[in-house]
Amino acid sequence: MDNNIGGRRNRRYNTSTSPPAPKVGDYIEIIIKPYRNNIKVKGIVKRVLTKRKYHSRGHKVELRDGTIGRTVRIIKRK
Repeated sequence: MDNNIGGRRNRRYNTSTSPPAPKVGDYIEIIIKPYRNNIKVKGIVKRVLTKRKYHSRGHKVELRDGTIGRTVRIIKRK
């Protein structure tokens, strides 16, 4: 059976090992662009920009100070 429907592959991710999606109010650590510089910032989530439950490179979020980046780890849940 062909998994290529409409130009997209039907991928199945192992969501049991993926980190949980961040929520507004969580205290998290993010990495900002350019990612190769490995600059990490901690802050409180103002808005979650990634709409899916799982993202392979980490959910994109906006912190209260306006910084946008990808989630590295969730330090404290709201």
